[in-house]
Amino acid sequence: MRLSGILLLASALTLAACASSGPTKGTQLQSSWSDPSVTLTPGKKVLVVFRDKDAAKRREVETEMAALVKDAVLGVDVLPEREMLTDSEATRFQLKRNAIDYVLVLHFDGLTPQLDYKAADVYRQQSDTGLYGYWDNGWKAAYEGESITKTNKVIAQADTRVFDVATGKLVWSSKSQTFNPQSSQAAIREILKANADGLRKSGLIH
Repeated sequence: MRLSGILLLASALTLAACASSGPTKGTQLQSSWSDPSVTLTPGKKVLVVFRDKDAAKRREVETEMAALVKDAVLGVDVLPEREMLTDSEATRFQLKRNAIDYVLVLHFDGLTPQLDYKAADVYRQQSDTGLYGYWDNGWKAAYEGESITKTNKVIAQADTRVFDVATGKLVWSSKSQTFNPQSSQAAIREILKANADGLRKSGLIH
């Protein structure tokens, strides 16, 4: 095989690997942080809160959150009113009144389309056809958008944080992405599971 053919094949394989290496489905924790000095010991009460103005949706998601965290209390039961949620002093009073030790907050950004750019046919630009074959193919590619095509993907992003009520300090946090979920509810379930797994690995829950 000619050197030019080998280089062309290697280039094509590299582009194909790059195009297929990115995640296309499922949830990933992009980043997470934990305080190594903190462990959520059994018996400590954890308030699970889904940050959404729809109380029914809050209860639905917080119920799923509570199933993954031992000794969990639903946020909608402790902080049912907007006035409590938007007033830090009222929140502080309710947390103390209900003997809450930790607060776990999930914020879901919803589903958004994302543009994905992929390499197109490299052969057309780099085919070994002499000056005019190269010239024709190269300019056709340039006018047709060269090697870029657009495809729509769906992505969901979420922010999860755990706070120590006694000190008010952040003890764990994560940023997560869900690729191509079937629905918002499916994305939330995947996010909850990924975060529960992350909390267990950090030793914060058992």
